[in-house]
Amino acid sequence: MTIYYGQNQLGRISSLNVLERLWLNSFGDTDEDCWICTLKGSDAGHIRIRLDDKKRMMVHRLAYEAHYAEPIPKDMQVNHHCDNPSCFNPKHLYLGTQLDNMRDRLKRTGYTMPKKNNIRTIKIYKRIR
Repeated sequence: MTIYYGQNQLGRISSLNVLERLWLNSFGDTDEDCWICTLKGSDAGHIRIRLDDKKRMMVHRLAYEAHYAEPIPKDMQVNHHCDNPSCFNPKHLYLGTQLDNMRDRLKRTGYTMPKKNNIRTIKIYKRIR
């Protein structure tokens, strides 16, 4: 049975907070596993969840902020050690820059060519090499 925000298992109105909704729509058994959110995501696999104030936030960013109890600095992003964009296990997440993320990806996968042929991607790619 799918539980929607605002309903409990009996279909009655409930007041689940955002973290409770996230746990109800995810799976992952241990701290070493990827914790996968089963909500619909973007084409890239990143998933957003509605916060209690109706704004939306990517679940891996929400998990990082909730676990470490600190906001993400404006010049940083939350990257995945596991290369799974729908994972929100804080042990699989780290703060870094886009350049850190691309270097990490290059080291793990050997991916060497930018997918998109745009100026920003090519500039970042050239800085890695």
